[in-house]
Amino acid sequence: MSLPATTPPGLAASPPLPPSSRPSLAGRRILLADPDTIFLQALVEPFEAEGLHVFRCDDLPHLRHRLTGAAWDVLILDPAIAGATPSALFGEIARLPTPPALIVTAPAMSEVDRIIALEMGADHCVSKPCSAAEMLARVGALLGRRRATAAGLPSGTAYFADLAFDPQRRLLYRRDGGRQRLSTAEADLLTLFLRNPRRILDRDALRAGTAAGPGNDRGLRAIDVLVSRLRADLTAAVPVIVTVRGQGYILPHGVRWDSARPEDPGRAPHARMDGERRASATGRTGVAGHDVPDGPVDMSPGG
Repeated sequence: MSLPATTPPGLAASPPLPPSSRPSLAGRRILLADPDTIFLQALVEPFEAEGLHVFRCDDLPHLRHRLTGAAWDVLILDPAIAGATPSALFGEIARLPTPPALIVTAPAMSEVDRIIALEMGADHCVSKPCSAAEMLARVGALLGRRRATAAGLPSGTAYFADLAFDPQRRLLYRRDGGRQRLSTAEADLLTLFLRNPRRILDRDALRAGTAAGPGNDRGLRAIDVLVSRLRADLTAAVPVIVTVRGQGYILPHGVRWDSARPEDPGRAPHARMDGERRASATGRTGVAGHDVPDGPVDMSPGG
């Protein structure tokens, strides 16, 4: 379905993608949240033509009702809908039982705007004006990544330091019984480290290993932001991801994969993390990296 002859503000005119190049989006649920009702309306027809189930809202109470009332595959969000408190809204989205893939869009986004959005949990950032074709490509890339990631994830739970992580459900478990569902980007990054324990991964390797395909926004500076976000979640008795000055980042702990989940009856999986001597280094393939050198490693969390 082509765009109207007069393109609304915020939506750039562009030819539609050839049907053969579009991943199947049929049946996926997408929520459009933007105070600009003209922008919303201009996306509805092209999205529905691809088989998406499209819902829209143009104010914060309506958005909150939609978010808590159903599960969503993708949320396209202009933070302006939250007025002066967008950070609180991002926190609500992250705490959802199944957070959607998140595309943040806003007029003329600067690099700083994009980094702030990525830091608050965005998977992609799109600067207005933008075309419906680009938005569809972004949605397809995110959903394709989620399918590919789910298909390629290791089974079971990874135990490391005094934490546990279930990649399939993106759930992080702590020794005190607390648990947290990580964002898609954070879960991808942690899984990459867990598949490459005790190996230094530079920023290029991290960017390649967490890329979503077409439309990946993460420059090298944004990778540092993503690592900082993940570190903030990985509160443990010892540093979990540390900086190797001038080289990259490393998870300096052994990793053991087990079919048992922390909430399984009669299990106390954290107690089974009895030190790095018995830990496995399973899954060291497929990512550029190198083993820890003999020289000193900076064990501070910063960097």
